[in-house]
This record gives sequence, C-alpha cells and structure tokens, in this order.
Amino acid sequence: MRLDRLWAEDRPAKFILGSLLVLGAMARLVPIATNRFHQDEALYSTWALYIVTGRDMLLNGFPVDKPPLFLYTLALFFRLFGPSEVTARLPGVLASTASVALVTYLARRLYDRPTALAAAALMALSPFNILFAPTALTDPLLVALVLGALCLAVEGRWTGAGVVVGLAAATKQQGLLF
Repeated sequence: MRLDRLWAEDRPAKFILGSLLVLGAMARLVPIATNRFHQDEALYSTWALYIVTGRDMLLNGFPVDKPPLFLYTLALFFRLFGPSEVTARLPGVLASTASVALVTYLARRLYDRPTALAAAALMALSPFNILFAPTALTDPLLVALVLGALCLAVEGRWTGAGVVVGLAAATKQQGLLF
C-alpha cells in the first residue's frame, strides 16, 4: 500500500509528516561536517577509495571484516560527488532520513495516524539518530534496510522482505539477526 493512500484526505497530517521529514533531514545535515572522521569512518572510506579508483576493487589486499554493500555504496557516492568526508557521510544522512518515513509507514500500517505521527516525530527528532546519521558508518543504512524489510513484510511481500533483509546482512553482519 502506498503512503499517499494511508494519508488520503488528511491534509493536516500530511503537512505535519512533511514538516517532520524536512526538519529531520535538516537536523541530520547540520552536523555533517562538524567532526573529523572516527577511525572506522576513515577505514571504510579508504576501502571505498580503493574500490572507486580501481586500485583494489575487490579489496583483496586488506583484511576486510565487513560485508560489501556499504563499502560499494560509499564508493558509488565517491564516484558521483567526489571523495570527501561530507560525501562519505551522505549515505548515512539519506538512510536515516528514509528511516523516518519507513517508521512512519510501519506505525501507520500497524496502528493509526496519531501513532504514526508520534513515531515520525520521535524518529525525526531523536538526538541519537540525528547525531549518528551523519557518519560514514554502516548502521544508518542497516537500520533503513531492516525497516524497509519490515514494511514489505507488513504488506505480505515476503520475497521482497527477504531480499531486503539480505541487503541488510550485506551491509552489516547483524542484519542476519533480523
């Protein structure tokens, strides 16, 4: 079921949801260049640079302990926008912002509009989520993919849910737990 059908004929709720999504996205973008890389961010970005430059596209020369999806996503962003700390953090910001919409969808399908709006507000304005989103770490993408799988499962689209959980596991090993 599409999100617009869930919110049909409810303009105030659409406005509140839209405002929360914009506010959530802006809150995640503000700290994107505030801090320098954490060691893991630097490591993942280095691996992505080796991929995008073609020096070691399969990372055979490194003891990589992460599944490949996040690293290749990072490499794609480097290819599209150029390598930088801000570029490395964009996938996390986008995934975290998408998570706000996915949590809203899930709450609306399982409960009601007020619950969905409360879930959207909590996710959009969560200090932990806001500060963790602008990182070049695997977790924001993992969470977005798991939420996407849950949204598909709620719709009874089991194959799609399984594929998306597989993508979550290809992002971080903990995706297997879902």
